[in-house]
Amino acid sequence: MGRKIKIITLLFILTAATAVFAYSNGTSNRAEPRHVPTRISDDPIIFHSNLFTQYTEPFGSVESPNPSLDGMVMAAENEFLQLYVTPYSLAIKVVNRITGYIFSSTLDNMEDHRLNNLWRNRVNSALTIDFAIDGNTQRESLTLNNSYVNLRMIDSGFAAHVVFGESRIGVELLVTLEGRDILISIPHESITEPEGVQIVQLHAYPFFGAAKEGEIPGYMFIPDGSGALIRYGDIRNTMVSPWRTQVYGLNLGMGQTSIANVHPGFIASVPVFGKVHGDNAFLAIIESGDNYAELFAYTAGLITEFNWMYALFTYRYTYTQPTTRDETRAPAVHRLQQNKNIFDIGLRLRFLEGEDASYVGLARAYQEYLVERGWLSPLTEPAPAMRLEFFGGEVAEGLIFERYIVMTPIENIPGYMSRLNRRGVENVMAVYRSFARGGSLSFPNRFPVDRRLGNAAAVRNTVQTLEEQNIPLFFHTDYSRAFVSGGLFGRSDLALGINGRLLYWGNFFLSPRVALEQARRDVSTFDNFNIRHLAIETTASVLDSTFNEGATATRGESRLILKELAQVLNPTGQGKLALYRPNAYAWPLTQLYFDIPMSSSRHLFVTDTVPFLQIVLRGHINYYAPFANFSANWNRDLLRMADFGAYPSFLLTSEPAHLLSDTVSNHIFSSQFDAWEDLIVEFYSRVAGVLYHVRSQPIISREMLAPGVVKITYGNGAKIFVNYTSEAFEYNGQIIPAEDFLLSQGQKGAD
Repeated sequence: MGRKIKIITLLFILTAATAVFAYSNGTSNRAEPRHVPTRISDDPIIFHSNLFTQYTEPFGSVESPNPSLDGMVMAAENEFLQLYVTPYSLAIKVVNRITGYIFSSTLDNMEDHRLNNLWRNRVNSALTIDFAIDGNTQRESLTLNNSYVNLRMIDSGFAAHVVFGESRIGVELLVTLEGRDILISIPHESITEPEGVQIVQLHAYPFFGAAKEGEIPGYMFIPDGSGALIRYGDIRNTMVSPWRTQVYGLNLGMGQTSIANVHPGFIASVPVFGKVHGDNAFLAIIESGDNYAELFAYTAGLITEFNWMYALFTYRYTYTQPTTRDETRAPAVHRLQQNKNIFDIGLRLRFLEGEDASYVGLARAYQEYLVERGWLSPLTEPAPAMRLEFFGGEVAEGLIFERYIVMTPIENIPGYMSRLNRRGVENVMAVYRSFARGGSLSFPNRFPVDRRLGNAAAVRNTVQTLEEQNIPLFFHTDYSRAFVSGGLFGRSDLALGINGRLLYWGNFFLSPRVALEQARRDVSTFDNFNIRHLAIETTASVLDSTFNEGATATRGESRLILKELAQVLNPTGQGKLALYRPNAYAWPLTQLYFDIPMSSSRHLFVTDTVPFLQIVLRGHINYYAPFANFSANWNRDLLRMADFGAYPSFLLTSEPAHLLSDTVSNHIFSSQFDAWEDLIVEFYSRVAGVLYHVRSQPIISREMLAPGVVKITYGNGAKIFVNYTSEAFEYNGQIIPAEDFLLSQGQKGAD
């Protein structure tokens, strides 16, 4: 009886609310308001903020702050570099023979710096380890406790067998010279642990390239979002804690749920970092061990007076183990992972000088490295110059039953494309998402397409119609997320962490091996609907270790499964795979990159946002910006697309977005095609029109001409000038209009 009264009361409230909503918002088919341009800013100080890249004079040559080679032995040399080592500490110095500059892992005149004995030993040591005895973790540097060091010279460098003095843990360190690179490696099989002692973490050459306060002009590059710089000696550099990030994002399977200073949308998707000292620089590439690597950056004033950055490698994680299903009754306990993570450490330092000693040079060096290894290949065919992603339908909670909200029937898409084509928008792609019966929360189920969006014939007809118009239609899918409940020790197809709990981060996750089987089952359905192109979200941007009974997967194994999954979904290679924010290991599988980060996290200590990712990928993988209609300032984002070489994207619906206000998709606040059609045409004609001329070209240089004014030079000699400011800018007789951009096509080397 009480339940009936409650239902009647709710129905009355709902009826009244509906009447108020209709009065204030109009009917459900009312068009969304059209959008007007927003100015970037009339305050020029914004162009000195970390939202942009800073304008600075060239750094020029500098003298090394640690030039002494006393007590060191030359281990190797070639036409580019010389490698020196200190026998007892294994500290190294690398001499760039072109400029004479010396990068050092230690400090000359240690007593002149504000460092206590503990930090002096850590700075001077090639290696520092964290180890556990009886569950208690301790730290030990190589120069403490009379550690044993057996140094041997080998071809192109040195090898050293090390036994730490207190823990008695043994490792083999190899440092060799190869062209412009120094290779630092520690094989996993060389690590020995005495009875009752466990290695936890290893720090390799943490102070290499450290710069004291603001004594050297330059910066640290961190792989945060699109890329970010931390300039030495900048007043904004004050840190209260180090910047740290797990390479490839959190490993939920190991109990990681948060890391300070990491925005979830701007993870370190590439295993690199870099340092610039005047006209000298090096890029650090984590070649192996990247699955278990964490990056740290410290600015002067935090612990020491130095700016320093390095990679830490974790062999064992500490995790939280629940003792009961109800954690309010019994507290969880902290445990140390018993079995070591198995990996070799491989760190490559590539040295640069002159004009290449910049974030552009670092990005180009990483691009060259990936091309050398076949991870990137030059583009051979043009890609669509715009992504139009259509949202099918969504499920809303009802009083008794769920109700399905139709937002875009699939058969509407060809009509929209024809409308745009008549207005000059030709080279585009379409993506169809949220088309299953469960709406956007249907995963891991994908089919059938909800009949209210279109029957099987409508799906096939739409695919064929668009194909005849040379418009690829991608179907959105996901092989990681699972929107189902499962309790503490849920279903076997959901991924479990080391503590036996389901992995959860806004949603549950599928076990990688289950995901692979799901893909195999989906192939026949895709074939049945003539679906050749897929847009896969999440799967290439998360990397977890899983501990399902009989189906465990390390991070490395999860990467291999992703490769196999891609081959299953596109066995002939005739279709295309688009991946959303793929980590670097997935780039060989990526034909189109969706939602590329167009900014950094903009932490207070960050001084610049730079397009590192875009420079690495340009000319090798076509990439697309996040949805323009989600932007708070689309005019600025239009300029940034021209600046970063990114193609525009829109999320669109037939119906107005307010119909989604009571659903899980209420973040879509404006999407109706009629409201955005004019802006789609404008974005296409302006951005796509300019980028067409450099569509397969790499970025050669990016130069700040003034605060808020940038020049980007491409491989074919074409230049794009972008003026973010509210005043016109003149450069070599050319006028770059305020809040606009222009293309200057010239011969190679011409301005």
